[in-house]
Amino acid sequence: FLNVESTVQLSKAEVMKQISAYIKDKQLQTAEDKRRFKPNKALSKIFGVSTPTPRTFVEINKLVSHHMTK
Repeated sequence: FLNVESTVQLSKAEVMKQISAYIKDKQLQTAEDKRRFKPNKALSKIFGVSTPTPRTFVEINKLVSHHMTK
């Protein structure tokens, strides 16, 4: 998804930064509140949500934590 080799480990901060950039690049932010975005199919799959409801950037951390190792 982030176009990174599967052997490369990223910090949580780097993942958050790249997902935020992806959201802005794909213009997924809501027009009325730029702090919120509506995930597309790719993000919904990564977040593990079936219904793409508007989310905040703060929620990204919680939504991707199951993909992170300690």
